[in-house]
Amino acid sequence: MLAHYKDKPLIDPYHIYQYLQDYWAETLQDDLYLIAADGWKAETYRVIETDKKGKRKDKDKGWTCDLIPKALIVAGY
Repeated sequence: MLAHYKDKPLIDPYHIYQYLQDYWAETLQDDLYLIAADGWKAETYRVIETDKKGKRKDKDKGWTCDLIPKALIVAGY
């Protein structure tokens, strides 16, 4: 990467590394940990409302998926 950005006058090559580090910390890290822990499976699950004590209220709030955004799942099906 340093060689690629070495001759670009307006870009500090080390800022590219910092950008990648920030992107990793904000976005990729959680997704890759999920993949490492659970494998390449993206499962949906129901969201059930609970009160402050952790007691289940039996109120279904819909569904979600931790790995794939809901909009992509809906668009795929």
